[in-house]
Amino acid sequence: MAGVLVGITTVMTGMCAKLFVGRSINIFYRKGIFFDAVKSTATSSCTTSDKTARMTGLSKQYLSIKNKYPEFIVLFQVGDFYEIYSGDAVKVAEKTSLRISRNPNVNKLMAGFPVRSLDSWLSTLVQQGFQLAICPQFPDKTPSTSKLLHREVVRLVTPGTLLDPLKPDANYLMSIACGPDCSLGLAWLDLSTGEFHHGLSLLENLEEDLSRINPAEILMAEEHLTSLGTKHNHKTGINIKRSSLENVRDYHLTIVPSDWFTVDSSHQDGALARLLKSVNFSQFSSLEMAAGYSLLKFVSYTQRDIAPLLNQPSKFSLQTHMAIDSNTRRALELTKSLVGTDSKATLFGVMNNTATASGQRLLYSRLCAPSNDVDVVQKRLNVVDFFCMNRHLAEDIQKALKSCPDVATGAASLSDLHAIYSAIALYKYILLLLHDTYFNVNLQAIEELLMKDFSLLDDLYRELDTAVGKVESDHTVMKGYSNKADEIKEKLCKNMKQVDKLRDVYRVSLKIPRLTISNHKSFIRVVEIPLSQKNSLGWNQDFVFLESTKDKARYITLKLQELNAKWKALQEENEIIQRALSDDLCNQVTSHAESLKKLAVALAELDVSSSLAVLAVKRGYVKPIIGNQNEFLVKGGRHPVVDMLQPNSFVCNDCDLGKKNLWIITGPNMGGKSTFLRQNALIAILAQAGSFVPAQTAKIGVIDRLFARIGATDNLVQHQSTFMSEMLETAFILAQATEKSLVVVDEIGRGTSVLDGVSIAWAVIEHLHSSIRCRTLASTHYHQLGKLAHILPHVDCYHVTALHAKDRLSFTYKVNHGCDQKSFGIDVAKLAGVPITVEARAREILQVLEDKGNSLEVTLEEDKLVSESWKTQKGKESSNTSPFITTNDLQAENEITRVLLELNPELLTPKDALEIIYDLHLKAQCKSS
Repeated sequence: MAGVLVGITTVMTGMCAKLFVGRSINIFYRKGIFFDAVKSTATSSCTTSDKTARMTGLSKQYLSIKNKYPEFIVLFQVGDFYEIYSGDAVKVAEKTSLRISRNPNVNKLMAGFPVRSLDSWLSTLVQQGFQLAICPQFPDKTPSTSKLLHREVVRLVTPGTLLDPLKPDANYLMSIACGPDCSLGLAWLDLSTGEFHHGLSLLENLEEDLSRINPAEILMAEEHLTSLGTKHNHKTGINIKRSSLENVRDYHLTIVPSDWFTVDSSHQDGALARLLKSVNFSQFSSLEMAAGYSLLKFVSYTQRDIAPLLNQPSKFSLQTHMAIDSNTRRALELTKSLVGTDSKATLFGVMNNTATASGQRLLYSRLCAPSNDVDVVQKRLNVVDFFCMNRHLAEDIQKALKSCPDVATGAASLSDLHAIYSAIALYKYILLLLHDTYFNVNLQAIEELLMKDFSLLDDLYRELDTAVGKVESDHTVMKGYSNKADEIKEKLCKNMKQVDKLRDVYRVSLKIPRLTISNHKSFIRVVEIPLSQKNSLGWNQDFVFLESTKDKARYITLKLQELNAKWKALQEENEIIQRALSDDLCNQVTSHAESLKKLAVALAELDVSSSLAVLAVKRGYVKPIIGNQNEFLVKGGRHPVVDMLQPNSFVCNDCDLGKKNLWIITGPNMGGKSTFLRQNALIAILAQAGSFVPAQTAKIGVIDRLFARIGATDNLVQHQSTFMSEMLETAFILAQATEKSLVVVDEIGRGTSVLDGVSIAWAVIEHLHSSIRCRTLASTHYHQLGKLAHILPHVDCYHVTALHAKDRLSFTYKVNHGCDQKSFGIDVAKLAGVPITVEARAREILQVLEDKGNSLEVTLEEDKLVSESWKTQKGKESSNTSPFITTNDLQAENEITRVLLELNPELLTPKDALEIIYDLHLKAQCKSS
C-alpha cells in the first residue's frame, strides 16, 4: 500500500550524511549544498578546466550528481543497467559479487547490474552498510534537442527506508525525542506497509522498547544523545548508563538536525506538507509529536519525489501490553536462538504457520508485545476457538491464503497492482467459502474480522481486472485496455519479426546457418556468427566488425542499425505510455486506500487465527482462561519449542502459583529446572498473545511485566563480569516488578562465594515475597533456601527428581513437591566425560566435606584432602622450605603495608612513584631471600 504514491516538489535540499568511522552513525547537516566534504570532492574530482573539457557528457552528468551526494553510492542508470563508478565501484566490489570493469563512456572503473535486479541489489548493498542514491533515466523528461537522457536522484535508501518486497519482516524507521526528567517520545513507521506508531517512554525502559520494536534505523538529535547520557549518568550510575547508550548504538543510528524535532507546518510545501496534512497529530503528546515530525522530515528528504501513503498513527502503551525486556526476550528465545542461527528453534519459529507475509508480521508483533487487555485477549481466543471447532474451514482458508500476495507492500508497479487485484479476488473467494460451502456455520465469532464495506472495492476490482488481471510477460497492461499501448505493442512485435526475417536473409546470403541476431547491452541487437567462420565474410562492407568473444564474432549492419533505432524509439514511447497508465491506475487505487488497508488487516487476522487453530488441533493445545486475578495454574504444561522439536518425549509438569505464589526449585543440573522456568513464561506469553497453549488446562491472571533471568553471561565490551551482569539484571527486576508481574530466575547469587550467594538469594526471595508479592519461580543449588518455606507463608519448595542406581544417574524431568538436598554435580561431570581419576578424587573430597558438616574450614595437611602425589612431591622438596610464615616475613609485609598506607597517590609525581616502586621491589626481594 505504501507503493501507492503521489508526487512531491523539492524537499529539504542542502542536507548531507557523513558516516562516523567505527560506528553505524550518520549525521545530517544543513550546510549550503551538501556538507563540507562536497567542496573537497568537487575540487579533487575536477581540478583543471582541460580535464573537465575532456569529459564526456555522461561523465559530467554523473559527476554533477555525485557531488551532491558524496557519502552515498550513486546507482546511475545507463540503458538497462544501473552502474556504479570509480571509488564507489571498488568499495562495492570488495563486499559483493559485483565485478569491476572499465566503462569507455565515462572513462571510469565501474560495476553494475540489470535494472530488473534493482530490488534485490538494494537489499544486498544496504545489508553491507552502504547508503544508496537511485538515479534513473527519464526519456520523457529529456529535451528533444538533447542527445543526453535526463537523469536525477529520485530516492535515497538507508536501512530504515529500504523497501524490500521479498522481506516479510517489518522494517521500522524510528525516532527518539528526549524530554526533561528522562522522558522520551517515540515514533516509528514502516514505509513498505505504511504502519505508523507512537508512544511515550522513560530512559530506564528504552532498552526494552528497542528490543520490542527492533528498528532498522534510529533518528536522534546530537544534543538529545548527549543529554541522554548525562541524565542517565546522573540518575542511575555509570554501569547502567553505559549499557543503555551502547544498546542505542547497537542499531543504525542517524543523527539529524535538532530543528527537525521542532514542529513547524506553516512554511512547508510539497511532500512534507502533504504528509503533515495526512497525519492526525491530535493524539500525540509534545514529545511524541517531535519524534513523529522528525520522521516525516526524514521520509520526505529521502523519498524525494515519492510521498508514501501512511496509516494514521496508532498509540502504543505499555499499560495495555505485557512488558518484556531485552534480557528476557533473549533468555526465552522469543525470536532469536541462543545457539546458532536456526530461527525454527524459537517461540516465533515453532508458532509461525502463517501463509502470508502480513500474517507473519502480525503474529510476530503479538508475540513480542502480548496484550494486557482481558477483553482483547478473549476475543482473539474466541476466534481461534471458532476455527478449532471448524478445522476444515481453517485448513481451506490457509490453503487459499498461500497464494495471497503481500497487499500491504509494493512500489506502485503494474505487478504490485496485479497483487492488489489478486488479494481482492482471494478475499471474494474466502467470503464465498464462508457463505456458501460453510453456510451452516455460525460466523458470529469472526464477524469483527470480516470487512463491513467490502463492496466498496467492486469498482476497483473491475478496473484492475481489465488492466492487470493477468500478468503480461513484458510487465505491461493487458491487451485491449489501452489502444495506444496496443498499437505500440504491435509495432514492437512487427519490428521483432523484421529482425527475424533479416536474420534468415543473412543466413542464406552468407551461407552461415548458425548466424544469429542477439541482444546486446550497447548496440541493442547485433549479428553473431561462430568465430571459426569469421573469414567467411571476407571483405563484405555491409558487415562492420564490433568485437569478438571466446567463440563468436559480432557485427552490425546498416539495416539492423535502422531497426534498432526504431526499436529504441518505440520502447521509449511504450515506457512513457505504460508509466502514464500505471500512474492513472495508482490514482484509482489511492482513492480506495482506506478500504484496501481494511482488506490487508482482515487477511492478516484471518491468517493468524486460522493458522493458530490448525497448530492447536495438531499439537493438542488448549484454550487458556484469562482473568484479572493474580493466579497462574497450568496442569500438564509443556515447553512449546522443545515439545515441537522432540515430539512425544516431553515430560509434562504442573505449576500452581496461587496461594503459594513463590516456588523455590532445587535439583540436579540437566534435570530440567531451566526448561520448567522457561515453559511457564512462554505459556503466559502465548496465552496473552491470543493463542492456545501447550497444556491440559491453563488459568492465568493477566501479567503486566514478564522477567526471566536465565543463563550465565558476561559483558566484556562493558567490562562486566558474569556476576555483575546478573546483579544488574536482578536489580532491574526488583526495581520494575509489580504485584501483577511474573518473575522466573535461575540460580540467584551464583558467581560469588557460597555465603555471599546464599545471602543475596535469600534477601532477593524475601523482597519478592514480602515487598513485591509477585508470582515467582526461582531455581537454585543453595539448598539452605529451602528453609524459607517454613518461614515465609507464600513460599513453597519443589524439586526435579533424578534416579541414582548402580553409579548411574538418570533424569525423570518431573517436578515434585519438597526440597532435594543433592545436586548430583559429580554425576553430571561424569556424564560430561571428565577423567575417572578426577571424578574419584572429587567424590573423596566431597565425602570429607560432608563429614565435616559442609565446612570448608579444614587444615591444609588433612590427610584425605591432600592427594598422595602432592605428599610425594612435598617429601622430595628441600627440608629448608618451610610451609609456615616466619616472623621476618611478617615484618617485611608490615613494612610494605605501612609505606603504602602512608602514601597519598594524588600528590605523587611520576618520578616519586617510580622511586617508591623500586624501593618496595627491593624490600620484596629481601623478603623472598
